[in-house]
Amino acid sequence: MENLEITARVQGTIPLFEDGVMSLKSATVVVSFSGQQENAKTYFGGQVLLTKEDGITFQTTQDEFLSKGIEKAKRLIAEAEPKAPYVPQAPLVEPPHTDE
Repeated sequence: MENLEITARVQGTIPLFEDGVMSLKSATVVVSFSGQQENAKTYFGGQVLLTKEDGITFQTTQDEFLSKGIEKAKRLIAEAEPKAPYVPQAPLVEPPHTDE
């Protein structure tokens, strides 16, 4: 694969009100990976939800949201395991030959 382009944008943030104190509950970052491979465009993208566990606060800048979103997306992809069930292939059946 040639160059992989990664783009990201902050889609939104959600505040949390606990005991009269407002904090940041989450931020949604849309991350897209795209590249070119042998005349075919390769694309993968999705939303990443950042929470307090990812180290976000009201002081987190947009650049930090983007960086943390990209890092989390890469980690989720790297740790993912296929969950597709095994589907056996049906046997091939030859059509009957007819003599003309």
